Amino acid sequence: MPLLIRRPGEESWREPVTQSYTKEAALQALLAEAPGLIPGVDPERCVVAREVHLGEGYADLVAVDADGVITIVECKLRANPEIRRSVVGQLLAYAAGLWHLSYDDFDATMSASHAQLSDLDRQSHVVEDSEPASSSVRRSIAGSLASGRFRLVIAVDHITGELRSIIEYLNTQTVGDVQVLGLELEYVADEGVEILVPNLYGEETAARKSKSIGARHCWTEEELFEAINGMSEHVRAGFDRIFQHARTHPKFDHWYWGDGRAPSVTPWMTSPGGYTQPWTIFADEAGKEVLALNFDWIHRRGSGFTDDAVHRFADRLRTLPGVAPQIDQAQNSGWRKRPSLQAQSLFSRPDAAERVIAALDELYDDSSA
Repeated sequence: MPLLIRRPGEESWREPVTQSYTKEAALQALLAEAPGLIPGVDPERCVVAREVHLGEGYADLVAVDADGVITIVECKLRANPEIRRSVVGQLLAYAAGLWHLSYDDFDATMSASHAQLSDLDRQSHVVEDSEPASSSVRRSIAGSLASGRFRLVIAVDHITGELRSIIEYLNTQTVGDVQVLGLELEYVADEGVEILVPNLYGEETAARKSKSIGARHCWTEEELFEAINGMSEHVRAGFDRIFQHARTHPKFDHWYWGDGRAPSVTPWMTSPGGYTQPWTIFADEAGKEVLALNFDWIHRRGSGFTDDAVHRFADRLRTLPGVAPQIDQAQNSGWRKRPSLQAQSLFSRPDAAERVIAALDELYDDSSA
């Protein structure tokens, strides 16, 4: 049944003059001007950008708050056939384009869409007085980018039953840190008066997922070494040497502790284009321990280290046991792959850890030139 109105002096009820948006751009503009309508976004502690280039397309809106939470919004009208299924694929593609982006690349992307992440510095609730707000905000945003913890919002003028079911399914059946919400914004206008009726879908299932995410455990150094100390002697010595080298390196900034089923850690190091994360230790069960070489982060499409520097780094490691084929795969993919080296095999060569460290030193020493 349609909405009916009757103004003072009118005898009969009638339908409003306008009962929907005429263009998706109007819905997009509404949310950009009033970001508090976007679920989970505090309008006093956020920056919002429109038409943000992510992956192969442009997300309608990206909101970032001072706690580092990133929300991607795609707007669709009921008249657009993409409201049924394509919009979900679009959002996932944008999330994939955002995932593992460096802070500096993301900052440049937002700046290109006329939003400055630096504006969040003054909005941040810094817990430690000794830590500048800019460092706290940057670290939080970088953590969201690295982990893929995003909120995905489909904003529509009228939600379909199929879209509601998809949202509920994604929040209920998938694991990970992505929340999917449907925001219905019914719009009515008549003779200068505008009425907006917001309805949120998927909130309950997303909240349950959020609670689960909040309960996730990030590993600690103590737990990492408890796992490492139970490994074979040569693996234990190799991991310890590489870990301690990063800790004392002048380009070291901070650790990123994983929250997967096994202890893991990644060092964040400064480089010409900002942060890079050269390796990750995965302290899995015996026989499955891994040292991942993060060529995608090292290269970062040329904004981390140059092609020549990455090639030199790769060449230094090719002679190690089992490394060459995986490095070849990484190179053939344009350095988008991360060779996962089995620690038992890698550290069976007594000088393996020192060779990895020498290659890392050369790589980061080059960046000082």
